[in-house]
Amino acid sequence: MTTTDRALPTPTPDPSGFVTMAALAQQWGIARSTLRTALGTWLPAPDATIGTAHVWRPESLAGLERPAIGRPVGARDRKPRTRRPSAEPASSSAPSTP
Repeated sequence: MTTTDRALPTPTPDPSGFVTMAALAQQWGIARSTLRTALGTWLPAPDATIGTAHVWRPESLAGLERPAIGRPVGARDRKPRTRRPSAEPASSSAPSTP
């Protein structure tokens, strides 16, 4: 996969000239939680905050590339957790009731 395969389109601003996180998520097809996690990594810091909403100018987001989908760089491979043995072993010859 080349880097151009992950290029995100420049978002369309609302009438105020800014792009909100909700609009980014909708236009890029990415969950808002993914964008919140990406703040400060591949997604630049917002240009402004209006109320509690982070907003960007479209030119700040032009040419962004989303990292490869999957496990983040540096994630550790972990061994699967082992199950604890149960307190009572299951008996295969349980008495049957007529």
